[in-house]
Amino acid sequence: MNFERVRWSWEAVAGLGETMRDCEDLLRAQVERGIAELWRVGGHSWMITRTEYFPTRKPELVVCCYKGRGLKAATQIILDTAKKQGFSSVRFHTQRKGLNRLIQEADFQLMETVYYKNLEE
Repeated sequence: MNFERVRWSWEAVAGLGETMRDCEDLLRAQVERGIAELWRVGGHSWMITRTEYFPTRKPELVVCCYKGRGLKAATQIILDTAKKQGFSSVRFHTQRKGLNRLIQEADFQLMETVYYKNLEE
């Protein structure tokens, strides 16, 4: 499976779709500033990642969003690559309940649950 770092594009916006929720402008700015990275995965999927730094441990690779096929295979490549590059951990953000099965198979731990209430309704 090929991971290609790409520039922000309307094709990426369409490909990532609802996985960005209301964060499209923020993610775009982060990608354009080099804070986050946009990836074309296997020619059929899209992913945004960023690195988070901590004062007491090695950095963490954060998968902000992933949309498309092949997430199971991609996850193993992400884990292997992150380990080789010296990351201390990998964190996935998701809205999909279906990801729970995959995450359990890959031995991830649930770290938090996030609740959201829109106050503008």
